Amino acid sequence: MRWWIGASAFGSSSACAARSTAAEGRSSVPKRFQALGVYEKLGIASGLFLSMLSSTANAESFSIKCSYTSYFYVSFDTDSGRVVEETLSGSGLKGRIDKIDGERIYFHVLKVGEPNFDLIWDGREKVLITVAIPGNATRGSITSVCTTTELRSMLSRYDDIAP
Repeated sequence: MRWWIGASAFGSSSACAARSTAAEGRSSVPKRFQALGVYEKLGIASGLFLSMLSSTANAESFSIKCSYTSYFYVSFDTDSGRVVEETLSGSGLKGRIDKIDGERIYFHVLKVGEPNFDLIWDGREKVLITVAIPGNATRGSITSVCTTTELRSMLSRYDDIAP
């Protein structure tokens, strides 16, 4: 049994409800209301699409502010794959996005003379995870609590940051 709620032919809202019985193979729904089922499905699909677009991981550019002994920032440009981490000293480390999986952004930043820093931004949990390097006591896993913030200007200077 299915219920239909629709609007009158003159555009005013109506609380009329009609039902159709699948077993009978016919509908008691007035023809002007039958098309509303399609509109409802389109509305739901549009809503889902818009909610996916509002995800932080799908944003073109954004920054996060994280705390680890002090505050630092990480800025992302998901269209170009660029990442800049503003270190505690105020300098920038540049990197690249490796993959985006739902609300998670996997990326790395470069530091001269050291292996890449592999990191994961989890937009749902609002944490930044530094991936440990096995066997390296100085590069253990670190989880920092973060919040999204206004876009930092350091991202616009990506090309000027030394690797």
